[in-house]
Amino acid sequence: MLPATDAPAAREVAERLRAAIGAPVPLGPGTVRVDASIGTATARDGDLDSLLRTADAEMYRVKSAHHLLRESVSPPARPAAAAAT
Repeated sequence: MLPATDAPAAREVAERLRAAIGAPVPLGPGTVRVDASIGTATARDGDLDSLLRTADAEMYRVKSAHHLLRESVSPPARPAAAAAT
């Protein structure tokens, strides 16, 4: 919840969170990245249930859009085992 925050500011917070979550994390010899879909909604005259339904629907809309943009990435190839002599 972001009290006294308008829709553009809420989207900016969501994008900053997504960027922080998506920062590369070292793992073994490589790195991994995680992505998140975050929905935002603003309360006007609605109740909490309505606000949560709107945010949930927005999250799924964002998730669907990200899914369309996602690229397939293969893990790095492992070196072949050395032949025994």
